[in-house]
Amino acid sequence: MKLTQGCFGSQFSRTSVESFEFLGCGQMNGGDIAHNGGWYNSFGEKLGFGDLDSTDLIAIWAALEHSNELFIVLSERDSFWEFVEKFGVIGSMCTTSPTEAAPGVDYVVEHARVIISGDKIYWPERIWSKWDNDPVHAVISRKEAKKLLKDRNEKLKKEHAS
Repeated sequence: MKLTQGCFGSQFSRTSVESFEFLGCGQMNGGDIAHNGGWYNSFGEKLGFGDLDSTDLIAIWAALEHSNELFIVLSERDSFWEFVEKFGVIGSMCTTSPTEAAPGVDYVVEHARVIISGDKIYWPERIWSKWDNDPVHAVISRKEAKKLLKDRNEKLKKEHAS
């Protein structure tokens, strides 16, 4: 499984990703984790967007088991509105800068709300979490998050080269 730029399609043209059939680009579920959040890989490339709730987090975590991939979630503001160059009546009528599709590692680390791997769900610089005593969840610093992405990217590059 490879989480590649645009792999979930768009709001009006969804595509399915193996092991992630439960996710659909533009999905709406009232997301208590992210409303219209942007979904990214460890290279800072946008995979898709949509609401995510606690159930989705656990499903993503399970889908990433035995994988070096990371699934990173940014807020709607940081993943879309910060890139709007021309506003429209609704989001789908806006024009965004080309960097919206791949803002890079530094940007996603700086703005990540949650980073999901197959072994943990990381909360960058969270002060409190309803999962404080849950071994699946961990609070990390932005510096630790950047190292996590760097380490995973090295492993993924080796995997993709083979």
